[in-house]
Amino acid sequence: MEKVVDAFDPRKIVHMVGLGLTKELMESDIIWACSQCQSCIPVCPQNVRCADVIKALREEAVKAGIVNEEKRKDLGLLAYVDPGKCVACLTCVRVCPFGAPRIIQEGYAFIDPDFCRACGICVKDCPAEAIELRPSLEAAQTQER
Repeated sequence: MEKVVDAFDPRKIVHMVGLGLTKELMESDIIWACSQCQSCIPVCPQNVRCADVIKALREEAVKAGIVNEEKRKDLGLLAYVDPGKCVACLTCVRVCPFGAPRIIQEGYAFIDPDFCRACGICVKDCPAEAIELRPSLEAAQTQER
């Protein structure tokens, strides 16, 4: 990820945590650039689990209300449904490997932010094109290059 998103540096994030700059990190978009692939873990000479540190920062940012659903949508980390287009066909419910979409009482799909991994499967398979996913930081910077 650090080769695509210039500002992303797991070492810097860990150092900032060590310096007590967690609030600054939680208010920054940079912790959301991590794809959580865990490839940093086996190559770290200090055995620091950077991905776990970043995951914890994200969870704290959500819990503290620093990052809400709208912010996650803007960062391309949460798919969302246009209720006016959704026909409640259940395709998204069937294809999502994480169990994020469900049909709510109002008669359209809702994507649970606790389960959505922004993989885009529901977006591609929705026959009504009712589900959207904005580009992630990685995708946006890749398109710029």
